Amino acid sequence: MKQTRPQVGIFWIDDDGTMFSSSVSLNDAVDYAECLTFEGSHYELWSKAVIANPQWRDKEYEEIPRGRVVCFKDRHKQQFVVYLPKRIKQIQEQGDSPIPFTSASPIRYDG
Repeated sequence: MKQTRPQVGIFWIDDDGTMFSSSVSLNDAVDYAECLTFEGSHYELWSKAVIANPQWRDKEYEEIPRGRVVCFKDRHKQQFVVYLPKRIKQIQEQGDSPIPFTSASPIRYDG
């Protein structure tokens, strides 16, 4: 299996499992309080998400379930946190649509 470097970023997943995401490696992440995070926002990337998923063109960026992956900076170990609504967590638990860029563990879900 190919090893990938851990990343942080943002994503959307609709009820059909269609996904759009954008991420960066931890080396390119920005500091935000106790976290490393992706600098972009859902609002800023919405136009790219719609280009990739034209079925979303009549929706606002808040209407598609969305989330964010951050990495808490801990001296002893990194902790990735996936912030997402329960609706996305249920899709993930069913195994229908994987949350992107979370190859490192442990992962804690909030939301």
